[in-house]
Parts: sequence; C-alpha cells; structure tokens
Amino acid sequence: MLKQKFLLSSVFEILIYLLSFFSLIVITRNLGPEPIGLISSSLAIMSLFSIISNLGLGVAHVKLISQGEDENECVSTFLFLKFLTTFLMAIFFVIAFNLNLIPGFKPKTLESNVLLIIFVSSLINSFNDVGNFTLSGRLKIFIGKGILLTQKLVNSFLRILVALQKKNVIWLAFVEIITNILGTFLYILAFKNIKFKTPSKKLLMKYFSFGIPSLVISINAILFSNVLDKIIINSFFDAKEVGYYSVALSSLIFFTLASNNLNNLLLPYFSRLFSENMLQRVTYISLKLEKFIAIVFIPLIFFFIFNSYEFVLLLFGENMLKTAIILPFLIINLFIFTLNRPLATKILGKGNFKFIMWIDIIYGLLNIFFLLILIPDKFLGIKLVGLGSVGAAISLSFSNLIIYAIYKIYTVKHLSDKFQLPLFGPIFISFLSFYLINNFTFMITENIVLIFLINLIIGFSFYIVLCFSLRIITKDELKELTEIFSLKKISFSIKKEFDE
Repeated sequence: MLKQKFLLSSVFEILIYLLSFFSLIVITRNLGPEPIGLISSSLAIMSLFSIISNLGLGVAHVKLISQGEDENECVSTFLFLKFLTTFLMAIFFVIAFNLNLIPGFKPKTLESNVLLIIFVSSLINSFNDVGNFTLSGRLKIFIGKGILLTQKLVNSFLRILVALQKKNVIWLAFVEIITNILGTFLYILAFKNIKFKTPSKKLLMKYFSFGIPSLVISINAILFSNVLDKIIINSFFDAKEVGYYSVALSSLIFFTLASNNLNNLLLPYFSRLFSENMLQRVTYISLKLEKFIAIVFIPLIFFFIFNSYEFVLLLFGENMLKTAIILPFLIINLFIFTLNRPLATKILGKGNFKFIMWIDIIYGLLNIFFLLILIPDKFLGIKLVGLGSVGAAISLSFSNLIIYAIYKIYTVKHLSDKFQLPLFGPIFISFLSFYLINNFTFMITENIVLIFLINLIIGFSFYIVLCFSLRIITKDELKELTEIFSLKKISFSIKKEFDE
C-alpha cells in the first residue's frame, strides 16, 4: 500500500510541478529574472518568520495522528496552538519591519510592498498547515495532493496571465494571497465533519514534548531548504542573482518530489513499523531506497553536467544562462539530500529526536559557514570567494555530504543498517552514456534542439539498457518497481481514503 501511495503522491506532485514550471518559463521569458527573485526573496523572509508559527508542532501533529490519537482532539488542539503561534509571528514581523531590520527590504519601496503582501499570504497559509499536516498523518494522499493541485492550477493560471500582460510584480504577489484563500476553503470542505473540542491539556503536553525537540529540525528544514541562501544572496548581491538561483531550483522541482514524498510517507510508516518491532523491515526498505535513489539521480547529474546550457537556453532564453552553471551543483545536492531522507526518517521513526536535533544543529552551522565563505565577495572586511548563487549550490552539497556520512555511521551502528556500494555502477555507466552520446551529437549537428533531444532520449535509453545488461537492476527489483504502478492497487488506495 505504501508503494501505491508513493506513486499516487508522485503523480500529483508531477502535475503540480508541471504547472509551476510552465508558469515559470512564461514569467522569465516575459518579465526576466528580477520578479522571480523578488518574490522568492520575500517568501524566504516569511519562511524565516514562520519558524515562530510552526515551533516543530507540525511534525508532532503528524506523529500523534499516525499513532492513533483522537483526530478531533488533535485538530482542535493543533488549531488552538496555531492561533497563538501565528499571532506571535505577526508581532515579531511587524516589529522587525518597522525597525528596518529585514535586509534588502527598505520601507516605502516596491520591495517592501511585495513583502507586506507575502506576509498576509503567509498568515493565511499558517492555518492551512492544520489541514495539510492532518492529511499527511492520516496518509490521505489523494485528498491532500488534490487540494494542492487545485491551488497550483489556479496559481499558475493567474501567474501566466500576469506575465503575458507584463504587469508589475505586485500582481504576482497578490496571486499568492488568492491561492492560499482558495486552500483555506478547500481544507474547510475536507474537514467539514470534524467535531471541534476544547484543547486537551494532555495533548498540549504531547505536542510540546514532540514539538520542541523537533523544533531544531523544523528550523533547519526551513532555513536550509533554500531560504537562508536566498536571503544571503539578496543581501550581498540583488534580486536578479536570487532570480537565477530560484529558476535553477525550480528547474529541478520534477525531482524534488522524491525527497518531499519520502519525508511525508516514511515518517508515519516507519513510526508504525517501529511500534510493531519490525526493525528488519525498516532496514530492508531504507537500503532498497538508497539503491533506487542512486540509480535515478546519478544519470540526472551527468545529464545536467553535459546539457545544462542547452536546457536553460531552450526553456528560459539567453538572459538566464547563468542558471546553467548552478544546475549541476544543485542536482548533486538534491541527490545527497534525498539519500539522507530514509536515514533521518528511520532515526525519527525510532523516536530519537535528540540525535536528529544535534545533527541538524551541526548541519546548520556547516551550511552557514560555507554560505558565508562562498557567496559574498567580502564580509567583515575579509576577502572571500564571491561565487554568489553558484556558491550557495556548492555550500548545500558540502553540508549534506558531511551529514550523510554521520547519519550512515549512526544507523549502521545502532539501527542494523549496512554499508553498501550502490553508486559505482550508476556513476560509471552514466558517465559513459552521456559522454559518448554528447560527443556524438556535436559531431553530427549544431542545432541546439536536436542536441538536447538526442542527449535526453538516447542518453537515458542507453543508460537503462546498460543497467539491465550489467544487472545493476535485478528481476526481483524490477518486479518491485512494477508493483508500484499497479492501477488496481492505486485505485484501491484512493477508494480506501474516501471510505475512511
């Protein structure tokens, strides 16, 4: 059932990201990188303030719901806590804004007006978290992703309309408010049968006992899921540089779905398996995931190393070519980050929040160090590397690689994990496939479209053939993969959600 839910979630994510990606292409071609950079910087600032409105309570809510706590009591208690924390967030934002403490957003400027609109949007979205986290805890993938898909459909349509009419960036900011209001309405419909109760004191204690240790995890998830890097880039460079970086990140949204879905599905699933003392099953799943992640991501890395220039030129135009330099580093980071997900979730599922908390502190410090070394030209009078957005991508890769090593050593020692070498085969045949095909295409044509399509189709086809020929993927593993795509099991999963 988990496999089908993973596929179902992935299908919805692909649809959501296709809509977002198409709107991004239209915006960059019509408005350039600056509007995207300004919206992204504003969202990054509000993500920083949303730490206050979250306080790790979302992770606690998912865990409590998945463990079978009374849903009505959980939703009522979580909503009560959300009112308090969102009000607190609003106070801190207003103080920081009026005292001009937010870098890159001076009062009475276009930038500050955009930020104020995004602030209102974030207030609304804070309450939408109640519905989102509840559906995640219940593994209601079809309903939860359906709401997000509807929001993204409306969001993308309005963003495209604004871009085609070449409207001001203020209009793009208002689109975010409209989208979140729509989300609130849809979550109300989804939970119309909820019976609200007085917040439970017992549950309040559980929320804080789970939430406070995971607060550091939430802070790192917010700060270093491309938030702090955007803030630092905007502080030392400008919105245009953030725009290049944001477009590179958005270009990979097709592949970030794997990491997002692993987080959403594995935490409640692993928690349930650990409560049933099924450690061997958890280990089997995490090792298989590690191998499949390597098989999928490594060819993507080599594809973007050889073809990022053609990719950016075709989709976004010549004014966005700096994005081509950033892309290979970001896909490497995404690969390492995705490898980390099963390991971190395995430790969380076991209930070892404190270890994850300390590791996330280490990760945060590492990332801040690398960001401040690699992004600015000069800081505190010290001459630094000055790579800008490229430095941000490299920083993320370095930090995640160190954390992966720590996670792996811990899970091998304490959670029956194993060291395996799933990387060498995919690395070798990926390099061979795309190096040979890339050189071949440049020999026969100079047409950018043909070069890109030949490398994409023939390169990946050659890679897949070599995977099976060299038995990097076995028949049993292929059977497991095909089971994920069972339409019968997917339809049963959808029906079960609505029946429940």
